[in-house]
Amino acid sequence: MKMTFSEFAKLLYNHIGNRCGADVFTYDLLTNILDPASNTILEELQPDTLRKYYNGRRSIAPLAKRVLPFIEPTCFSVYLERKCSDATAANIAADLEEYGVISRPDELFDDMADLFNQILRGSTHRNKNNEELEQYFRYLQEKYYRIKTLLYFSEPRPIYDFYIPNDLYEHGNYRRKKRIQTELMLLSFRKKFVVITGTGGLGKTMLMHHLVLTLVKRYDKYQKLPIVIQLKDFDADCTDLIAYIKERIQIQNLEEYVRSGKCVFLLDGMDEIKSRYLTQFEKELSDLADRYPENNFILSSRPISDFIALSKFDVYELAPFTKEQALQLIDQLVYRPESPELKASFRREVDESLWETHRDFVENPLLLTIMLMTYERYARIPYKRHVFYRDAFFTLAEKHDATKIGFERAYRTKMTPEEFALVLEEFCTRTYFDEKFEFTDEEFAAYFDKLKVLERINKRFSLQDLKMDFTLNLCIMYYESGKYSFIHRSFQEYFCALHLSKAFDSGFQKIWNFFEEKKSRLCTDYTFDMLYDLAPLKIDRLIFKPYLTELFQRCHGSGEEQYWDFLEEVYPEINYTVGDVVNSYFNLPRSYIYDMILHKKGTERKYVIDKLPYDEDYEIETYLYVEKDGETDCVNAADLEPQEQQAYDLVEVSGHNCRVLISEIREEESDLHQAMLNPYFPYMLEYREMKKCLYELEEQLTDSASAEYEEIF
Repeated sequence: MKMTFSEFAKLLYNHIGNRCGADVFTYDLLTNILDPASNTILEELQPDTLRKYYNGRRSIAPLAKRVLPFIEPTCFSVYLERKCSDATAANIAADLEEYGVISRPDELFDDMADLFNQILRGSTHRNKNNEELEQYFRYLQEKYYRIKTLLYFSEPRPIYDFYIPNDLYEHGNYRRKKRIQTELMLLSFRKKFVVITGTGGLGKTMLMHHLVLTLVKRYDKYQKLPIVIQLKDFDADCTDLIAYIKERIQIQNLEEYVRSGKCVFLLDGMDEIKSRYLTQFEKELSDLADRYPENNFILSSRPISDFIALSKFDVYELAPFTKEQALQLIDQLVYRPESPELKASFRREVDESLWETHRDFVENPLLLTIMLMTYERYARIPYKRHVFYRDAFFTLAEKHDATKIGFERAYRTKMTPEEFALVLEEFCTRTYFDEKFEFTDEEFAAYFDKLKVLERINKRFSLQDLKMDFTLNLCIMYYESGKYSFIHRSFQEYFCALHLSKAFDSGFQKIWNFFEEKKSRLCTDYTFDMLYDLAPLKIDRLIFKPYLTELFQRCHGSGEEQYWDFLEEVYPEINYTVGDVVNSYFNLPRSYIYDMILHKKGTERKYVIDKLPYDEDYEIETYLYVEKDGETDCVNAADLEPQEQQAYDLVEVSGHNCRVLISEIREEESDLHQAMLNPYFPYMLEYREMKKCLYELEEQLTDSASAEYEEIF
């Protein structure tokens, strides 16, 4: 709903009018959003005219047109801050919601000033395009302003009741890794093509919601149309990304906005695209960015790759919470308001101990919320992730309602929490293996019909009963826009890991094959990580040992020859840096299982290599120091045109990114070849570590097999 000047004035009058006349109050509002130079215009206004503006009996458009050059929103923000107490500000924000106007509490006065500015400017011109935009913006506000979360499941809550913006890290900037304020970076539009990566629960989707709402709220400032696309539906039928987008954005002249470079494409969830369609999507996105380079593109994803295929895109990491941000989130969450001492106790423990002992959990917004929910029930926070999710599930399954002590839900399926867990194990494993993260009614029914566990637990209930329990009672899923989704994918990962941990020995070859074939799962979730913690001996015996045995069987001979074979098998291509660069390319093992062996057997991953000599034949990027007005910066030479370099006082090479193929370098007689044979070269050390790891696995598994029954007897 678009606010008129009369509605805006009356809303404020109800809160800060102080019983003055409508004419005086209207004059006060106009005076405080205009530069003093406009006072002569306002002095011409008669009290009766001001009252008509206030009551909506006269259009303010002619006056607005005269004073446009003098509008100063900052002055109005200061005026409101002076006039409003905290309670008054909260009441104004609540009333504004009735008009679809949203604001974060700490930015209310700035947002009100922007709104007043929009009202005055909007009153001077109104056409069909504006009406279409207003309708689109209302749709975006209604869709993204209120959301359900694990804590607020019964009804959607305003996002700014609990959203704390993360900071950003520059991807690969391992020497100078510093935090960048997210909004300052993304909405300055200095970078046109950006990928935001982050592990599950850090807040990637929440960030997208925040960007949508900010672009809508400040459209007059940014003049950028937010185009929000959920990527989970992208498949083989999507041969034209702009057509895929047009189907989902109901704006008739969308292509006109795109051609004029006035759009921000917010592409959420690249990691939710099925593996077999990823290459196609990357090509489509690159083509779209090439066709319409004046627009801005912001893509979110778990870290499924190094994004080399998206060469135009700068990659940034969503930073985990600082301690201050974690405490701020706890302060904002509404949990058991009738027992404030519970949240206060949890906050105190986070501040005094949990930040040090459980930082991996505390710095993740989702896991921090789950910690708060399980804190009362278990009075301790587990170190193992699978135990953490087990506790979270039983808290959801057995806990009281968030507002009623002792309340227990009546489950329509009549299942116990343990039986629910068994059903979820099979359901989550089937959907995880199919890379399905949300389900239509038809898809849900198909998975329900396949459930074999129902015979084992000897329960009879309908599909509708299970849907109701999953969504309304257990609250582990939610239904929205015709689809069922997990409240968070991490629960799907946990139950899948739990189910796989119980597999017979013969099934572990299939488990091995699945994870090995899904290269995009590298670093994207914790399924295999939790599986190992649930069944370490099985994984060691049935996956890790056979994998390493086969790996070294493929590495022929011994000594240098075996080492070069090892590199070709594991790291056939190596990226390395020389000197000072901004972004570095990570080295990921070709095998997912190998990467998990590195992670689980205590050896350190060597993502970035910086101990190799420079060789111009293998250079892929050059970085420069540039200096202007006494300030020095490091930039990619490809980003500077020759004429731009002349504008700097200093331009000199700072460093290089290089890339070598092992199959080529092993045949050379070069300094680079010799450097890779150095006993302390990271991958030479890793080669020896893996041979030692295989030997230890053989010894340990032999000993454990022979001693398996000795303790019993």
